[in-house]
Amino acid sequence: MKKTPANKLQWVATIGAILLGLNLSTPSLFAKEANVGEKIQLMSEALRARDAGDLLLAKEKAES
Repeated sequence: MKKTPANKLQWVATIGAILLGLNLSTPSLFAKEANVGEKIQLMSEALRARDAGDLLLAKEKAES
């Protein structure tokens, strides 16, 4: 396959599309991490409330 200007342009466009796709997917990864952190905090609060005997608060936090 010859290295014509059209082929080089196609490679540049392909690499640009890959980089753009990676860039657009990055914020969603951080959003998922934040969501996991929030879930861990809610579960910790639910367990603390359960240990303290406040079962209604523990149920509310677990359902959140």
